[in-house]
Amino acid sequence: MQKALGDIMSKGLGALVFVTGIAGLTFWGAKVQAVSMQDQIAASASAVAESGVHPLELRVSGRDITVSGIADTEAERAAIVEQLNALRGRRVVNTAGITVLPSIEPYETALAKAADGSLESTGYAPSEAAKAELAAAGLPVADLPLAYGAPEGWTEAVTAGAAALAPLEQGSFAVTGDTLTLQ
Repeated sequence: MQKALGDIMSKGLGALVFVTGIAGLTFWGAKVQAVSMQDQIAASASAVAESGVHPLELRVSGRDITVSGIADTEAERAAIVEQLNALRGRRVVNTAGITVLPSIEPYETALAKAADGSLESTGYAPSEAAKAELAAAGLPVADLPLAYGAPEGWTEAVTAGAAALAPLEQGSFAVTGDTLTLQ
């Protein structure tokens, strides 16, 4: 009888140690390892997000990545998805928040100077960064919608157009595709 009771207590103590060990490992995995893994995934995903023309907003929750922002083309969006899917440790990549810009051909941006000296802009801008650069130079581009298809050197061309309009009483300047027009 005593031997049977000792066996039961020994098995019970062994089960208690086993359950406590599993609980401890689970706690350690959830609190230490999971946070470390999330941080590694977030750092890798941030490198992908910073590599594009437009900034992307990332949210990493555990091993899941949610992305929102702008891509110039469907091919760029697909490349972002591919790069994020290749990250080690990730589980789910949600890119439903990425908007692909419309492609405009011919791409046009115009400035018009009125007789009172005020400038007005119409057309499109290629990125928020380009708009901010022109706005810092005093050009009224804040309301231009974003679109894909701007020619190489778009920012410099619009800046040159504004400089060409400066000495005129009134006039207009346009970048249409790769053609510049001053009237």
